[in-house]
Amino acid sequence: MALCDELPSETISQYLSQLKEYTGGDTERNDAHYSLLLDLLCKGIVIHHGSLPLHTRLIIEQFTKAGYCRICFATSTLEQGINMPFDVVYLDRLEGSKPLAVKNLIGRAGRSTRDLKFDYGYVIVNSPQRIPTFRNIMTNDEILDNVSSLEKTDLQNDDYNDFREAILNGTYSDEYNLTEKDLEKLSTDSIDGIIEKILNSVFEDGQLIAFKKITDDIDAKLSLYAYFRNLYTLYLSRSLSDGEARVLDTAVKIMLWRVYGRNFKNICWYRYSHASKSQERTRLEKSPQLLDQLPAAFITGYKEIPDKELRMFSLFPLGTKAKDVSYDLIMYDTYDYIDKLIGFKLSDIFFAAFWKYAEKYQDDRAKKLAMYVRYGTESDRDIWMLRYGMSFEDIEVLDQHIVSIDAEQIIFRDSISTVPDEQRTSVRRFIR
Repeated sequence: MALCDELPSETISQYLSQLKEYTGGDTERNDAHYSLLLDLLCKGIVIHHGSLPLHTRLIIEQFTKAGYCRICFATSTLEQGINMPFDVVYLDRLEGSKPLAVKNLIGRAGRSTRDLKFDYGYVIVNSPQRIPTFRNIMTNDEILDNVSSLEKTDLQNDDYNDFREAILNGTYSDEYNLTEKDLEKLSTDSIDGIIEKILNSVFEDGQLIAFKKITDDIDAKLSLYAYFRNLYTLYLSRSLSDGEARVLDTAVKIMLWRVYGRNFKNICWYRYSHASKSQERTRLEKSPQLLDQLPAAFITGYKEIPDKELRMFSLFPLGTKAKDVSYDLIMYDTYDYIDKLIGFKLSDIFFAAFWKYAEKYQDDRAKKLAMYVRYGTESDRDIWMLRYGMSFEDIEVLDQHIVSIDAEQIIFRDSISTVPDEQRTSVRRFIR
């Protein structure tokens, strides 16, 4: 880091301002929300991995394609065909068992150009002992497996067997992203009783109650988490391990924050404030010794569920001081919860449960909550924008430039041409 000079502030200010606004991170080392990710960017050092929020990833990729990246530290996410070209790709390790992944990865070496010259990049392998493996990967053709992984019995998992069989048997619902067996489990009298309790907890006179009313009443809040836990338990048809229960509680908390309109930055700030004991640290400012010894709060990190073997764990190792809590790690963990757990799993389960309840009992509250859980809004216009690939951050910028939007088309105002390119990335493919 010391070998890289700061990039001119006017060069990278637009990228930094977007990242600060979205992530809530800061480049000031003494700031509570200090982000090493953003600080390194000031020197042209890029970090890229699968837990980066998608919006952050897009900005960083634009930064790199603009030629400001001097060095990039990345995980295997670069294997996925991401358009981030480099002069040199350095392979710290080489997995000979994944030849296609290696070929995709080294495809990042070399910058395409419109100049009439042969362009190329370098691939450097960490150890000379790995050169034969690398040569073998490059010279051999790859034959794709003609047997689907879903049909391989050695890949079966008790928690996913119903899903696997539904795909193979054609009994998977595209509308709900669940199997027919799942939908049956989510339409029982037991589930309906739990949903009624959830709706009564968060609605008054057909409207969502104030968020503060939920957070201030500890007993009511814990009961609400328990209702969601019971619903998920009935869906799995088994009890939860202590680790699964803690991960689910955290996911429900984040999901409720989103239902009440908290954006990604706000959620990261809430979780960081809890983990780093911000209020307690403020009270101890005049007692440096006590402040230095204050331990970080327990906070459950993301893990994939269902996983019946999962045990209770903290995101930060035992002994971590409150002052040493990493804002970046909170940010990555929060995104994993939102994207990998809520977005790909829980929102489908809860949406289906609430929607089926709404159809059965003609309860508009359940329909509203279903839409909030899946989309974070009940506005048809906002939902269509989300379904077209825009984020809530995009909607804030682009909404005024859209005349109408539905399943057939998006009609833009002429003013869309005045929106900076980096702010209309999500709709560029729809603009002629």
